[in-house]
Amino acid sequence: MRVPGFGSSVNPTANWPGARAAAGAFGWRRALIGLLVLGGSSVAGYQVYQRTLGVPIAAPAASQSATAARRSIVERVSLPGSVAAARQSKLSFAASGNGVSVSGTVKGISVRTGDAVKTGQELARLDTTSLEFAAQSSQAALTIARIKFAQLIAGALPPDVASATQAVVSAQASVARAEGDLQSLRDGGSAADRATVRQSVLAAQNALTTAQQALDTIQARAARDVEAGNLQQTLDTMNRQLVSAKSELEAAAGASSGSNVGSMALSSARDAADLVRERCSALSSRDRCAEIAVAATDGASLLAALDRGTEGPRGMAGIIANFNAIVPSAGAATERAAFRLIQATAATPSLAARVNALVFAVGSGGGIPSADALANAARALDGALATLTAARARQDALVAGQPAGEQNLISAVDTARAGLVTAIARRDDLLDGPLPTDIQLQQQSVLQAELSLRRAQNDLAGAVLVAPFDGLVGPVTMTVGEPSGAGSIILVDPLSMQLNAAVQEADVVRLRPGQSVNLTFDALAGTTLQGRLFSISPSADVVQGVSSYAVVVEIPARTGAAGRVDLRTGMAGTAVVEISRRDNTLALPVRALKRQGRDQIVEVQVGAATETRIVKIGATDGTFTEVTDGLKEGDVVVLPTATTTTRPATTGASSAGGPPAGGPPPGGGPGR
Repeated sequence: MRVPGFGSSVNPTANWPGARAAAGAFGWRRALIGLLVLGGSSVAGYQVYQRTLGVPIAAPAASQSATAARRSIVERVSLPGSVAAARQSKLSFAASGNGVSVSGTVKGISVRTGDAVKTGQELARLDTTSLEFAAQSSQAALTIARIKFAQLIAGALPPDVASATQAVVSAQASVARAEGDLQSLRDGGSAADRATVRQSVLAAQNALTTAQQALDTIQARAARDVEAGNLQQTLDTMNRQLVSAKSELEAAAGASSGSNVGSMALSSARDAADLVRERCSALSSRDRCAEIAVAATDGASLLAALDRGTEGPRGMAGIIANFNAIVPSAGAATERAAFRLIQATAATPSLAARVNALVFAVGSGGGIPSADALANAARALDGALATLTAARARQDALVAGQPAGEQNLISAVDTARAGLVTAIARRDDLLDGPLPTDIQLQQQSVLQAELSLRRAQNDLAGAVLVAPFDGLVGPVTMTVGEPSGAGSIILVDPLSMQLNAAVQEADVVRLRPGQSVNLTFDALAGTTLQGRLFSISPSADVVQGVSSYAVVVEIPARTGAAGRVDLRTGMAGTAVVEISRRDNTLALPVRALKRQGRDQIVEVQVGAATETRIVKIGATDGTFTEVTDGLKEGDVVVLPTATTTTRPATTGASSAGGPPAGGPPPGGGPGR
């Protein structure tokens, strides 16, 4: 096959000169047109490919440059975080301001969320009725312990010393008599001896009777003192019932259906209690009232029994009728409280009178007998009994003349001598004063009573919840009428704020406590505060392989400063820490730098041409970078700028900003 103008099919180029001549001008034009069409098709196809895949189409670059000049380079670290209160307390009666845990019922709450309070201002309080009773009881116990300690330190009273001395004299006489009787028996005895022995028996019997009467008197005084103490406890119980019944009656009457019914019931019960107090305070009715009150089971029967069993200047029929007609209609709680009020009112006068009578009897009889007085009386009785026994033994021995009588007298002598030793020891103990151990024991009793009183007073003080510092009241979760441990009050100091932030491990080594920071807040536009880096956690928080360290930035209190009142916990803020500063240092824009292997390079304008230079860099603030070598001040550096237009790629695009043109930021670290 032959192609015109291109030689044979075996060697198409063998006749190329001839073919070129044969083709002529038409052949060249056709070839040129074919090449142009092929080139245009390729360019159009490449543009379609770029637009389809979202590849940037480079526009003609405009030449830009920057001059190496001296400026200040400041490196900073930004610490985003949130505002928190540096001083915040969760206050409750379970752990009040004075460290005491107090149980009870919330009686009142004085604040609400958002209130500003001062140090010591009352926030809430409990019902303190039982706490006040406990404090009064502890105070009484302390008074008694101190009186006993004072008596112990004062030593023996003169009457006690005289009594002990007389006991020694009596014991010496007993020894002399016993020894004389023994000697008389051994000498055979005489009529006079037998008469003497009979007189000794009579005297011993009289001494025994006297000693028994003295012991009975002392024991009776002690028993009356014990009875007075027991009755005082019963009286205290009735007084407490009286107080609590009044409160219960008022509460029950107020809660009864219909305010008029409750008010009338309360008035009727009070009138009945007043009339009962009038009758039961009379001397002739006190004890009878107490007996009736103990046996009663309800208010109506109690009033009826008192009307029948007592007398008074006023009749009770009208009061009883009014009580029976009104009080039951106010409800069971009101009726029960009214009964307890009337019962305590009826029983109290008799109990108080009996306590006063017993206290008077004990006081007029010489006061409360001490343990030593009881012991002395018991020993005196034992000694009198021993003396009588010995006298009778001597009498029997003289009358019978038996050898056994001598042995009895010998025993009597031994007993008398033992009694003398005991009496002398007792007298010496009184003269020498109390033992150190006795003083220590009584001191411990006083200390224990003081601690009990202090505990009761602390409990009473802890029933009032106060603000430990000036601040704003946060959430209030306690409610009036609920138990003390059911809720709390949050108190926040608005002038003691801090920013809780985190720093990456690349920057934590460049921070230290005490560094000054600039603070800005998203909610306070245009406000910048000066703070201080307070602390950096020594341990890292690792989340998905990334380590960060907790940082606390202190926001100094600025009373009255503009915007401080609006700074609240939870607000977003940023602390900026200045790490380093290079003043009057040679610098270039970051985007002038390009990386070539391990080197940083720039394109320097030299006349109409450019040359590539390797430079050494230092600090960077993210926009400018310090140049330490490779350039001099005034050198002009070409900035690689490329304006690109990109159609949205079908595979999506990242929203995060990348490094400037020419590679990552110099310095090898992340941009700040």
